[in-house]
Amino acid sequence: MADDTADLEGDELVVHLLQQTAVRASVTLKSLGMTQTDKTASRDIVDAKRSIAGASVVKVSRLPGADEHHRAICAAQARGRQALLDRSMPFGDDKGWRLLPNRHLTAVMQEFGQAKKDHEEAHERFLDDVINVLAKAQANLGDFDVELPTEEEIRNAYTMKIEFHEIPNGRYSGLDEALTKRLQAHTQSRVAAAFAQGQAEVLPRILEPVAAFVERMQAYTERERKLLNGESVDKGKSGQFRNAVVENLKPVAAALRDCNLIGNPRLESLAARVAALAQTDPGLLRSDPGTREKSRSEAQAVLDSIKDWSG
Repeated sequence: MADDTADLEGDELVVHLLQQTAVRASVTLKSLGMTQTDKTASRDIVDAKRSIAGASVVKVSRLPGADEHHRAICAAQARGRQALLDRSMPFGDDKGWRLLPNRHLTAVMQEFGQAKKDHEEAHERFLDDVINVLAKAQANLGDFDVELPTEEEIRNAYTMKIEFHEIPNGRYSGLDEALTKRLQAHTQSRVAAAFAQGQAEVLPRILEPVAAFVERMQAYTERERKLLNGESVDKGKSGQFRNAVVENLKPVAAALRDCNLIGNPRLESLAARVAALAQTDPGLLRSDPGTREKSRSEAQAVLDSIKDWSG
C-alpha cells in the first residue's frame, strides 16, 4: 500500500483507493421516438368492443417498413453502451454511472469511438435517404393517423456520448472547517456504500460459472453412483459435462480482480482460488472421485464466501 494511505482508514481509505484505480463513466444515448398513439384507431377499438374510454391504446410505428437506418443507428449505440458495460461494474443506485477500472479506460474509449463512428455514418446515410424513407413510410402507413417524423426531427434525434468523472472525495473550498469535514464524511460514506453495493450486485453474476461447475460435479457424481449400483441412467448427456465447464472458470478470476479496486485481500484470495480450479484437468475430474469432490467442495466454498458480501 502506498505511503500516502498510512493515515487513512474506513470510508476515507476506500475513496482514496478508488480515486487511484477507477473513474465514474456513463454512456448517454438518444434516438428517434418510433411509435405514436393513434387516438382515432384507439377510440374505434373501444367502441367496437363496447369498452370504457382508454381501455385500449393503439400504438403505431412512425416509420412502418422503413426503419432500416434507424435500426443501424441503434445497433451502433448498443455497441457503444456494451463497451462500457463489459468492463465496468455498477455504482450503487447511481443510475447511468458505473465504475470503470483505469486499466480498461483505453479499450473502452477505442471501442466506443468505433461505435460512435458507425453511429454517425449510419445517421448520415439516414439523412441522405430521408426523402425515400419518408415516402416509403407514408405508403405503408395506410389509414392510421399518426405524424411521420420530419427531416429536422430525424437530424436532431440521435446522440451518443460517453463521460468520465473522477471519484468524488467531498472536499470543498471556501467553507468553514467543521462544515467541510461533515460534507466530506457524508460524500465518502455514500461513495463507499455505492462501491460495496455494486460489488454485492455483480459478484453473483461473475461467479455463475462457478455455480455451474458445482452443479455439474454433483450431477456427474450422481450418475457415477447410479452406474456403480446398476441403476439406469439417461443415455443422453444427463449427468455428464463438457470440458467447457472447467474452461469457463478461467475468465472468472480476471473478472474478480476487476472488481477488486481497493486491493481487498479477501477478494484476491477468491480470484486465486478460482484460478486454481480452472487449472484442474477435466479428465481427472471424471476419473477420480476424490479430485472431483475436492474441487466441488472448493467451488462451493467460493460461492458461500460471497453470501451477504459486504467487502
